[in-house]
Amino acid sequence: MKYFSLLKDLLIYLLMDLKLKNPKFENLKKNKRSVHGLCFPISGTMVYYHNGKEIISDKKHAVLIPQGATYTYSCIEEGEFPLINFHTTDSFCPEEFIVYE
Repeated sequence: MKYFSLLKDLLIYLLMDLKLKNPKFENLKKNKRSVHGLCFPISGTMVYYHNGKEIISDKKHAVLIPQGATYTYSCIEEGEFPLINFHTTDSFCPEEFIVYE
């Protein structure tokens, strides 16, 4: 809940959405993500590894992935993973993943 204050005045100026159906896979690497991403799984489980932390994304945990992040990720349970990619104003610049329950 504390992270909603980060989003309340957010100005999104470019929005791209994807609905991804992923099979199981392990350890894909993403270098310097070009946009922010919001993943909110309908089914399945994705695990992200960023700055020594493990972040779980499943139907109970949406994840905001920050622009510029370099991370590794695995799909440990196949499923549907809608993803919204977006740009924002420069004032919105989290460095860490944010989990919403």
